[in-house]
Amino acid sequence: MISATLALADAYVREGFGTREFFNQTTVHPLGLAVLGVLGLATCLVHRRYLLLPLLALACVVPQGQRIVIAGLDFNFVRLLLLVGIARVVAFSEWTHIRPKALDRIVVAWTLIGAIGYVLQVGEFSAVIYRLGLGFDILGMYFMCRVAFRDWRDVDIAVTGFAVMACFSFFFFMVEKLTGRNPFSIMGGVPEFTGMREGKLRTQGPFVHAILAGCFWALLLPIVAAKVLSKRRSQRMLGLFGSLAILSIVLFCASSTPLIVLGCNGLGAIIYRYRRHMRLIRWTTGLGLLALHLYMKQPVWHLIARIDVVGGSTGWHRYKLIQSAIDNFHEWWLCGIPSTAHWGYFMFDVTNQYVLEGVRAGIVAVIAFVWVLVYAFKHVGETWPTVRRNDYLCLLSWAFGVSIFAHVNVFLAVSISHSAQSLLALLFVLAAIASMAPDPVAQPLGEWLRPRRMRLLRARVAAARASMERASSRDPLGTA
Repeated sequence: MISATLALADAYVREGFGTREFFNQTTVHPLGLAVLGVLGLATCLVHRRYLLLPLLALACVVPQGQRIVIAGLDFNFVRLLLLVGIARVVAFSEWTHIRPKALDRIVVAWTLIGAIGYVLQVGEFSAVIYRLGLGFDILGMYFMCRVAFRDWRDVDIAVTGFAVMACFSFFFFMVEKLTGRNPFSIMGGVPEFTGMREGKLRTQGPFVHAILAGCFWALLLPIVAAKVLSKRRSQRMLGLFGSLAILSIVLFCASSTPLIVLGCNGLGAIIYRYRRHMRLIRWTTGLGLLALHLYMKQPVWHLIARIDVVGGSTGWHRYKLIQSAIDNFHEWWLCGIPSTAHWGYFMFDVTNQYVLEGVRAGIVAVIAFVWVLVYAFKHVGETWPTVRRNDYLCLLSWAFGVSIFAHVNVFLAVSISHSAQSLLALLFVLAAIASMAPDPVAQPLGEWLRPRRMRLLRARVAAARASMERASSRDPLGTA
């Protein structure tokens, strides 16, 4: 009995809810394979700045259960498309323009620390295979985005892609809401009949769970909504319809967590007016939480247990998970722990990304993950003043910060490492922030092999960056 419970717990930690039925078995539908083939061909042929769009389309229309298993190696369709994209980038040396930023190094460090900690904890070759796959997903998506983004025009194209896909996805979610059947179930990877809780249908589309579907689109809402300040009327309308489509999808999912993300987005939009006073706002918020912690009979994170927006929420489980992680710190702080099932009822379901990082690889992995988020905020604070003369770009750069703020909060209730779509949302935002952060003296990666020309290249990069900033302040997207 105990061994069966531990095995089930390990399945939850490794694969996440909604994907266990398709783990380690080939599941291919002809329609999904056709979509993969078309998007793979598009990845090879499109211009570099459109490189991210096929990956985005695949994540939004093909369930994660679609996969091919070869000799124990699990290749879901997103991973296969990543392989095609990376082969194209390497073949055409499209990575050489990347100017390393602090966030790049921290993302790599977070990935490596998590992999080393997990392998040391499990001590089996299967752990190496698993972390190689997850590391490939994280670094592959991140650097594909970094390759695609050279200037604000490239970022705007990706945002446009998200807005178009939101409008496209809306119709499928609406059909699922009206019929109670998931159109994507014909490909496998998602159930045919839509789940229900408290008498409400919880649509999920091609995502592994309704919560992840709602969170994915809610986390991208501020970025899509920023297009309402674009100078072209067509782009403003696209931003408006895309935002309405996302709001509808979130409501169709009927889950509390995505609605809380919407609240975080609203708070970020309100603070935009007071963005020049962020230091005061941060200190006030921190001291306020500390005061609540000292005043309340329960710890401040007990507030999570009281949140129930749509009914039937599991806020108490999420609070108990945090409290159990603190109480059992001595068990997992070094290299993690194989199972959390013995912490209490249903504690094997680790629905908290911070706790999951610690359970998998120890406290150092948690610190590295938090450091990624800290530096994302830091780069946003450095970016928006450089484009403050352009209302759209100023709001767009701020929107990326709002999305990170929403991620910080949603990680308390959702673990995303098992979802390729959720990873894409996070890594897209991180890569866009790193790409647009000002760093006029950084040397492109491709020139590290040519040290004799370093001085000349540094001067050229600095001059080009200064010219780009002046141009972006006027009209970087050519929309005047």
